[in-house]
Amino acid sequence: RPAITRPPPGMPPMGYAPQGYPPYGMPKQSSGLAITSLVLGVLGCIPFLGVLSLPMGIAGLNKTRNPLIGGKGMAITGLILGIINLIGWGSLTAFGVAGYRASLASRPPAEQFLRNMSDGKLDAALAQASASSKTEVETCYNENFKKWGAFQSIQWRFSFKFDTWMNTSGAESLSTLVGTATFANGAHMVSFIMVNKGNGWMVQKFQADQPLSSP
Repeated sequence: RPAITRPPPGMPPMGYAPQGYPPYGMPKQSSGLAITSLVLGVLGCIPFLGVLSLPMGIAGLNKTRNPLIGGKGMAITGLILGIINLIGWGSLTAFGVAGYRASLASRPPAEQFLRNMSDGKLDAALAQASASSKTEVETCYNENFKKWGAFQSIQWRFSFKFDTWMNTSGAESLSTLVGTATFANGAHMVSFIMVNKGNGWMVQKFQADQPLSSP
């Protein structure tokens, strides 16, 4: 008669899993939160969507503490991707906001340039242009502003300031402006590249598109 081996106290009989663990041979159930965290982290190229993988990863990691639920690796991966997304998109947002706020100072000189050109004050407009000749200013006036009529207002659509370091002239700040300018004879999309070499904002480049509307 074979001897009967009894398990140590507190241990289940042979062939049975300890309490709280899945039966032997039965796969664990993957955490839905862990899977979601991983998917959202991979989709980090979509603005701020990848950041959602951070809380999902934390929640999924908590779920995998249950021995019956798997997916710990996916939760950790999603958590790491969420942190990367948070740092990346947070930095880009801060950079964008700073560039927008810094560009606000270049708007009044650009608006004054439009007003001077509209009023035919070409010498004043030329004084605001950093690299334009008198002939270029006169050509711009005859081809555009002379037909547009009196300048009325402008609604800025986009503005951003960025810095570039020049080897010959030291620090130089550049600002890009795009807006809809309204004149007596219609509205036109205008764009500027403004430059500041330490003596105030000046017009480096001006461009006008086709009229948006006419009275």
